[in-house]
Amino acid sequence: MVRHLEPTASPAADTGIGPHLLLPTYLSKHGRIDGLILELRSKSVLHQIDDSDELAHVDAEISQWWNAVQDLVYTIDSELAFNPQFAQKPRSSVQLNPAHKLLLVVQKHELIILLYRPVITSGNNTSSIEAAMQKCIGVSKEIITNVYRHLSSDMEAEGNSQSNIKTHLV
Repeated sequence: MVRHLEPTASPAADTGIGPHLLLPTYLSKHGRIDGLILELRSKSVLHQIDDSDELAHVDAEISQWWNAVQDLVYTIDSELAFNPQFAQKPRSSVQLNPAHKLLLVVQKHELIILLYRPVITSGNNTSSIEAAMQKCIGVSKEIITNVYRHLSSDMEAEGNSQSNIKTHLV
């Protein structure tokens, strides 16, 4: 059974801000989460608590941020092939530049690396180190894959595999 998605309101309507402020808003939320990670990982040795609740809280913040951003980054154009009526319904007017989409995807993966990298360097050979290592390897591969796809599509658009990067992230 193919499940058809109904179009939702635009992310701008969900957040109550204008579409032109979505990218800066998500970037500032990324910065707040980055601060939570730095606070968690930079406590002095005397006050550091190995609390999985704090780790889970920060991981939940990352997931919540990504769930909001994901609607902007990934479109559901493939639904048009399965449901022609979907094309006639109003769609979100918020469109991000492909380079901005890449920036948000890379920032999501960067947050995961920042969160789990200190576990890898803790020195104890435990299953939590193995799990953290696999998460970091996985998101590192995702960063490389997404950047490569972006550069390849940019070069394809220019029609030359030797062309310079035309779209900048900032």
